[in-house]
Amino acid sequence: MKLKGSLPTTKLILGYKDIFGDNFKGDRLSLLTGISKVDVMVEIAGLNFRLKGRKSKVIDTSFDTQLKELFYFSGGNDQLYEKYGRLIDLKTRGKESCIFLRQSCLFALEEVTQSDIPIIKHFKM
Repeated sequence: MKLKGSLPTTKLILGYKDIFGDNFKGDRLSLLTGISKVDVMVEIAGLNFRLKGRKSKVIDTSFDTQLKELFYFSGGNDQLYEKYGRLIDLKTRGKESCIFLRQSCLFALEEVTQSDIPIIKHFKM
């Protein structure tokens, strides 16, 4: 939530179901099959840091940052980025939204830490 004058404004927080229209069927950690646990944790920790750096006092939930992170996690693939961007636009109808939050990073780190995802030596992302 961001204060504008004295009135708070909100942002829509999007999850898997919001974007794809259905809950994920199965174990969501299965999406990480073949990726080393260490690399998953490093990516999540990196996202967490980019949202609020060491010297920042505020968490960056700006729309520009959300788009920048979406592009990063699309692997720089313009087609994939555009696909997810369109799905988000359909849901939000142009309203500012969040898909990357520090709270989600902490939840994900905890879930991955406690999971059975293997550590794969010499894994390259």
